[in-house]
Amino acid sequence: MKKEIKAILVNGSPRITMNCPNEEIYKMVNYNILLENSANQLKTFGDTEIMCSMNTYQFNDYTKYEAERFDINEKERCRELEFPKDIEKAFNIGANLVDKVLNDIDE
Repeated sequence: MKKEIKAILVNGSPRITMNCPNEEIYKMVNYNILLENSANQLKTFGDTEIMCSMNTYQFNDYTKYEAERFDINEKERCRELEFPKDIEKAFNIGANLVDKVLNDIDE
């Protein structure tokens, strides 16, 4: 029996920018609910996972903008230490989603 495979290819992948410095604020402003709702809608097309990268850059050069509310030192620390982990996690999520599709094809 052949299985029908539904897939969506989105240039750059669906994402929401939220500018949350940490998970506490992410939950306080209910982004977790927003993203869970979005993920549930996308499940129509297959497996969906949520992955958040916190305290990311909004600008390449903060000296060009009036953005005093941001702690640039903390953003730099996150960019150096946390962002590489986030990239690896995103890659692994993508690889796992592809594996699931390929396993479905084999069945």
